[in-house]
Amino acid sequence: MRQGGSPISVSTDPREASAGRNASGNLLEVTDLKTYFKTMDGVVKAVDGIDMAIAPGKTLGVVGESGCGKSVTSLSIMRLVDLPGWIAGGQIKFDGKDLVKLSEEEMRHIRGNKISMIFQEPMTSLNPVFTVGNQVGEAIRVHRKVSKSEAEARVVDLFRMVGIPSPERRVKDYPHNMSGGMRQRVMIAMALALQPSLLIADEPTTALDVTIQAQILELIKDLRTKVNTAVLLITHDIGVVAEMADEVIVMYTGKVVEQGDVMSVLRNPKHPYTVGLLSSIPSLGVKNQRLNVIPGTVPSPLNLPKGCTFAPRCPHVMGICHEQEPPLKTLEGGVKAKCWLY
Repeated sequence: MRQGGSPISVSTDPREASAGRNASGNLLEVTDLKTYFKTMDGVVKAVDGIDMAIAPGKTLGVVGESGCGKSVTSLSIMRLVDLPGWIAGGQIKFDGKDLVKLSEEEMRHIRGNKISMIFQEPMTSLNPVFTVGNQVGEAIRVHRKVSKSEAEARVVDLFRMVGIPSPERRVKDYPHNMSGGMRQRVMIAMALALQPSLLIADEPTTALDVTIQAQILELIKDLRTKVNTAVLLITHDIGVVAEMADEVIVMYTGKVVEQGDVMSVLRNPKHPYTVGLLSSIPSLGVKNQRLNVIPGTVPSPLNLPKGCTFAPRCPHVMGICHEQEPPLKTLEGGVKAKCWLY
């Protein structure tokens, strides 16, 4: 997949591979995370008490409809939630430290160095007045203390690695000179530059064609294998989750409704919402197929129904569903589901 040039050097020091673990052995542990936004009409509970954990070298997929809280979760981990939003409660333990309690200066050392993020919209993440090579090289110079020429050589190798043609020339381009797909590859190169312990990928291949998408996913797999990088993968594409993730969580209205081993969840989903998501995927080779849909719409975050928020759309709704919110219960096989059916 890499064509020409010297390969990117990747450290395999076992001391680095074991670094950054919490007492449980997980790299990242999120407990009862709540992120709220204050609006003119009231408080929006974008993320409302979710738990998750990722071990070194593992990938956790996060799926759900737009507005369910996936991206806000990733921004909360990076401590990039701006006013009128705030982290209202919970812990985000990384490298044995609670990121919620760190100062902004301490977080700046972690961002890009130990935790990197591939944002969904590259044009809003790149500075229009600096070349893309300068922007990727700056992160390397700040965190690795290398010379300008060494950083420039590293950027060229990174661009070649992520499939940017003529990288020696393209490093001098400005963001507006590049297509959306090219800008996304620049963002991926920036995220991979420092070989982070945790890579957060928010719809990382949305702007890319199928061939480049496969290459980028393979690059992420390669980094995960060689330096034990953990990956938090946020995507609408359940096929990508099936290929990339070890575990998956399904979110709905800011809460986790199902969680478990990826094959267990995808082959035998428990929550009616997960069943609906999977049944809406078209089957290859089936002609004149009528797609299944989940009836109704996602409720307004300012006016969530009492009890289970999926109850108005659920084919198995019972009386208790409208009265009480179900707990996230562990079922046979270790899968967890937030549903009164269980």
